[in-house]
Amino acid sequence: MKRHFGTWATRCFLGSGTTLSDSEHHLLSLLVAELPPHLRSKVDCQFELYNLVQREVDKRTLNFYRSRAWRRGLLPVTPMLKSKVEVAPLVRLSLKVAGQSALLHAVLTAVGGRAFSVSFSRVVEQGSKPTDYSIAKVTQAWLSNFDDDASAA
Repeated sequence: MKRHFGTWATRCFLGSGTTLSDSEHHLLSLLVAELPPHLRSKVDCQFELYNLVQREVDKRTLNFYRSRAWRRGLLPVTPMLKSKVEVAPLVRLSLKVAGQSALLHAVLTAVGGRAFSVSFSRVVEQGSKPTDYSIAKVTQAWLSNFDDDASAA
């Protein structure tokens, strides 16, 4: 799973593009790793095609896109996930965080057939380390919105 979105030149010279923190990258990887193989392969492919990440103002959500270089507009992302609804959670994790009593909740959500956002119940601390997080509970949220049959998905 990549951690740098946007080109090196756009990140360095134009101030655009995003690099996920070590912990954000780790948590995203944990979410994707919990998907069943028939969905994971499509989601992995989609994330490789994305070249833009936007953090929402509250810094608790990351939205992923595939954007045209130097032009406005978004490019299609394939392969698409076959969902029964427009917006559907794929997987939810409850995570223990070292030094904190409250669990951190993370959700990977698909919109329009593509993995689109990762939202957290609170801000992922920029100084935290991947080893600070351990999975307490996994909820396979895709079960009610995506085909369980690998051949159909």
